[in-house]
Amino acid sequence: MEMAQPDNYRYTIYLVIQLCLLMVDLLCNSISIAVSWTSIGLLVLFVFQVLCLLASLVLLFLQFFNTFAFKAGILYVLLRKFAGTILMIFVYMALTIGYGVWNVAIRWDREGQYGWNSALQVVFVLHKLCAIAYYYLYKRSALRLGDVRYYKDSTWIWSQVSK
Repeated sequence: MEMAQPDNYRYTIYLVIQLCLLMVDLLCNSISIAVSWTSIGLLVLFVFQVLCLLASLVLLFLQFFNTFAFKAGILYVLLRKFAGTILMIFVYMALTIGYGVWNVAIRWDREGQYGWNSALQVVFVLHKLCAIAYYYLYKRSALRLGDVRYYKDSTWIWSQVSK
């Protein structure tokens, strides 16, 4: 018995939510730079950003769970195809947490002042470069998971197993 195509309605909802979470993350990155926040406000913003990253990761794995490869137990096909995205999510999340903690720690006792040091500038640049790679890889993965080949038994999926 052949499995059905992915539920277009469910995929569309996942995709819209994923793209909204990417926009929220981009907005959090922009706002944290452009607006002079109190320490508590900045802390809340960074916590919200990390929660959005966790939600993005959960949604990506929910899409994995709906694929034929996952249901057939050949998860390594998905892991091989999406390893870069999964790794980038964790790297970006670690950099976001590190940058957020460091940024809030510097501002905590100095309301209204912003104290940059060289190490924080390096982390800031790495975080923003990693954000670009994360946005690209995550969006590409979300769109690739809409391919019908992942949701049905096919020669393509078994050819990926033999690689």
